[in-house]
Order: sequence, then structure tokens, then C-alpha cells
Amino acid sequence: MPIYMDIHDTTGATAEDIAAAHQNDLALQGDFNCKFVYFWHDIPNCTGFCVFEAPDKESVINLHNKTHIAILPNQIIEVELSEVEFFLGKIADIAWSKKNSPFDGYINETAHRTIMYLEIANPLSLKLQISKSKFADLLNLQKKLIKDSFLKFESNVVSWENDSVLASFLSEENAINCATDLQNKFSNHSDEENLKSSVSIGLSFGAPVTKSDDLFGDVIKLAKKLGFIAGENRILISSSLGKVYNELKLKTDLKNDLIKVLSLHYENFLNKLFETFEQKWNEEEFNIDSLVKQFGMSKAQLYRKITSLTGYSPNVFIREYRLKKALKLIESMKGNISEIAFESGFSNPSYFAKCFQKRFGILPSVYANIIA
Repeated sequence: MPIYMDIHDTTGATAEDIAAAHQNDLALQGDFNCKFVYFWHDIPNCTGFCVFEAPDKESVINLHNKTHIAILPNQIIEVELSEVEFFLGKIADIAWSKKNSPFDGYINETAHRTIMYLEIANPLSLKLQISKSKFADLLNLQKKLIKDSFLKFESNVVSWENDSVLASFLSEENAINCATDLQNKFSNHSDEENLKSSVSIGLSFGAPVTKSDDLFGDVIKLAKKLGFIAGENRILISSSLGKVYNELKLKTDLKNDLIKVLSLHYENFLNKLFETFEQKWNEEEFNIDSLVKQFGMSKAQLYRKITSLTGYSPNVFIREYRLKKALKLIESMKGNISEIAFESGFSNPSYFAKCFQKRFGILPSVYANIIA
């Protein structure tokens, strides 16, 4: 059967209320063809999360309507159990019964997680400078550096693509310490040929079920946005982790100019900015004037905000966004270079090639031939 996860607002509910509600779930689940898997009740954040096997979403809703109408779910999403365990850790196979204490391992157990998105920046021109075996050695070394840090700070790796990693941390402090550890490793490492790489890291914190239909969807999206704009060997941290970061600085005397915590105001601006980019990035006429209309602010205000947030002027950031998208299109071989240029919002393939070479140190056609 499919598996569903829901979120409950438990404001005002006591631990005893939560335990009683879930005992009712267990008593009546068979009537709705549902099977309880696990739940978390996070007292500080006033949220509860249930995982059920069920024939459909409506069955979970009908069960909850019968068992605890005062704390109905706000959102229910379909998930894969393996995906849940990637983020939240292995779910113990615990059978509930009326004889079990309702407090054994269930009450005040958080399902909130800190999500790290890490991008590895290897200059593409490296592939021209060194042999394939040497480049493979460099990639293996990078993987070892990352894996060692993840092991040290108790991270669950959710996904690992060629140049990006998504990981989950139970401890906010561990996530921040892991990010700084990786930052130091990549900043200080170089081999005998002085081949250097860098990482950009975004950290966000939140619940597994929100308005998104994907598990940790909103948290992941924010971490990726932060990682995208962080910059070379920099760390950007969401506003939700600001308090933890400031407390950590006081405890450890952490001083790092390459770490920045976004305010909620800038976080909201970032979300709106990327929402606009995701819709308009490949339109040739998309430029700063388009953004001015979208945001309803002056060109000077927009310039200051985007520059402060990303380190790029608006038009340069648009070009950077397009070039990174074009890079992914080349790597997935979706079209020839001219088609990719137009698909990425460039009006002229020659200008696209010039911008690509300036940004990545290699012509797009040469890069396409190397990875073919």
C-alpha cells in the first residue's frame, strides 16, 4: 500500500492528549484499512507527524476524523518509506499495544531536520589541464573529504549527484559544524599540482511536511537556493538557524566572515526572486526591467538588494543563472550548443559561447565533446 505522512498542529495539546489520540488511531486503524508506521511529536515546535500505510489519502483523513478531531492534519503527502528514513533515520519496528507506555520513544521526538545542500565547484578547464585519471583521483579525494565530515557530524546522505550533495542532520549544531569543517578542508586543500576546488553550502531547517507536496520540499528548495548564491567556500544559513548559529558562536568563539545568516526579510525576497527566475530565466527579454515590474520597486532598490544578497548585479546574476542552467543542459546533452544557447535565453550562440568560456574557462562545444 502507499505510505502517507501528515502534519498536525498540536498547539494547546498535552503529551497525554497526543498519546491518547494515537492510541485511538491504533484501535480503529483496521476499520479504515490503515496501518500505523510511526509518529513524532515535537513539543517545542507544536507539531506532530504521523506515517501510515493506507489505500489512499482519504482513508487517513477519515481515520483522523474519527480518532482525534481536535488535532486534524493540516497537510498529507504521499512518501516513500525509504525516503523518510533517508531524512529522519531508521524507523524502529515497534509494535504498539495497550500494554505499552504511550511515552516510550514517541513523545517529544522531533521530525524537524537541518538540510545541507553542497555544490562542489571544479573549474571545467581542469578537464583540459589534467588527465582523466588525475581528475578521477581529484573527485575521489573530494568524496572522501565530504564523507569523512558527514561521518564525524552524523549526517544522513539523501542524494549525491556528480557535483552536488543533499544531506540531513538531526542536530542543528552538527550541521553548522560540518559546514565549517568542509569549508576549511576545501579552502586549505590543494595537491602537488596546486589543483584547487571549492564548495558553496546552503543550510536550512524545517519540518518534513509543509505546503509542498514533497517530503522536506520547502526546506530543500531553500537550502538549494542558499547553496546556489553562497559563493566560493561560503556558507549561507537560513533565518530559522540564526539563533543556533549565534549561540554556537558564543560557545566556540566562531569567527568566520564567509558565513552569513539570512534575515527573514531577505529570505522572503530570495524565495520571490527565484520563483520569478524559475518562470522567466529562458525568456530572451528577461532583464532587470522585468524584475522591476515584478517586484514593484525602483531599479536602484532592486540593484542594492540583489547585489547584497548574491554578490552579483541583477543583469550579471541573470546571466549566471542562465549559464548554470545551460551547463546542466549540456551535461544532459539536451540539444546542440546553438539550441541550448537559445533555450537558455541567449539571443546569439556566439555571445553564449563567449560568456560560457569567460565563466567556466572552456568553450561549451569543447566541454560537450569532452563529456560525450
